[in-house]
Amino acid sequence: MNSAALRKDGRPLDSPAPQPQDAVLAYSIRGNVYLNITNLCTLACTFCPKFTDWMVHDYFLKLGRVEISAECVVAAARLATKNGRASRDQAEQALSRGEAIGGDLSSLGEVVFVGYGEPTRELQLLLRSAQLLREAGARRLRLDTDGLANLREGRDVTAELGAHFEAVSISINAHNPEVYLRHCPNRYGEQAWYACQDFIRAARKHFEYVQASVVGMPDVDREACRQLVEDELGVRFRYREFGGVG
Repeated sequence: MNSAALRKDGRPLDSPAPQPQDAVLAYSIRGNVYLNITNLCTLACTFCPKFTDWMVHDYFLKLGRVEISAECVVAAARLATKNGRASRDQAEQALSRGEAIGGDLSSLGEVVFVGYGEPTRELQLLLRSAQLLREAGARRLRLDTDGLANLREGRDVTAELGAHFEAVSISINAHNPEVYLRHCPNRYGEQAWYACQDFIRAARKHFEYVQASVVGMPDVDREACRQLVEDELGVRFRYREFGGVG
């Protein structure tokens, strides 16, 4: 079979989709390593690619309901730094063998917690993993989040997060609560949109770099979003084209 008939990960183009045990926990793109620690979400965004194929580039992210340790997350990050990707099984096997995993985390631009789930849904795992990644040499840590951790946890957790992360990117995704709820259905209703703004305001006190992002759905007013983010909330604005992933 020639190389044109293969995916980048070596699988034939017509091969079956990978199963959860094949899902990556850590993957590399453009000099960063991205960590996919949970598939749990607070939102059910209509534009999320996980409702179609669970893929980012050639990385399959459907973990299933699995227990992951912070040590496993760090091992996966190291393996992905060296090999481009790592599954939970690969990281756990390396840990169980007690081998030197390698992978220089200090060589990375960023280590980013993102994936097809909300990282703060596993808050303690997130915080412990960030601590261990820093101890292992990671220079810059970023959290991509829906900004609803405070609402969900019933307390302000931005100081705890800011103690470990330099940067945070928060998905506000709309210029008003009606459009937000249309594209980001959730158990809290329109309250979530306001809670996301409160999270952004609180994050300004605890993170070096704060940005709010919007996915360009047809009924999302880009200029109104920019004004909200830059003028009212006082943080950087990022517009993401619909369909652009990774």
